[in-house]
Amino acid sequence: MSVRLSLQLYLLNSGWFKVEEDVTVPNGGRVRDLIDQLRARYPELREAFPPGARSANQGPVAVIVNGRFADLDQPLRGDEEVKIRPLAAGG
Repeated sequence: MSVRLSLQLYLLNSGWFKVEEDVTVPNGGRVRDLIDQLRARYPELREAFPPGARSANQGPVAVIVNGRFADLDQPLRGDEEVKIRPLAAGG
């Protein structure tokens, strides 16, 4: 069984662009599993989430699940909205 998610992914490739798609992760999957799956498809994420990363929000991007910052070990239950986007800097 798998979990279906709605994904909004903002990638840097000569400027940020937005990818919207439905993705699936195995039942019992966590944010970390989704990131691993996406790193294989989108090389831009490899730098933002290096192997062994301890936090989903320690680099230049944030992982947001249902409007809240997510941890890499957060379970994904399905019918959730996941956004991976650059952190905004203000000043």
